[in-house]
Amino acid sequence: MGVFSQLKQIKDLKSQAKQMQAQLSTISETVEVGWSDKIRLTINGNQKFTKIEVDQNLLNPDKKNKLEELMLEGANKAVEKVQKIMAEQMMKAEGGLSGVLGKLKDLDKAQGEQK
Repeated sequence: MGVFSQLKQIKDLKSQAKQMQAQLSTISETVEVGWSDKIRLTINGNQKFTKIEVDQNLLNPDKKNKLEELMLEGANKAVEKVQKIMAEQMMKAEGGLSGVLGKLKDLDKAQGEQK
């Protein structure tokens, strides 16, 4: 495998990674936590929170600890939910992670043969 072929494969992998990142940014998931869903957190596929809504009744200083607990619970649920979706999307993409790893192994093998 020539140097130009290797460079093309690297470029293709970078392109695929950019496409996947763009696709993931379109994913938006919302989780609700607390009694009667008092807190709603929305996260995108790049694991960035895009919106947090808190019921007015939780903004009482006496409920500070409960609010913190619910925010933590909600954040963890949101991240888990979007990670699951991301994994599913990656497996659907061209051969999934195993396809990308296979391409990387081919590149390493070709570089080893040239030395």
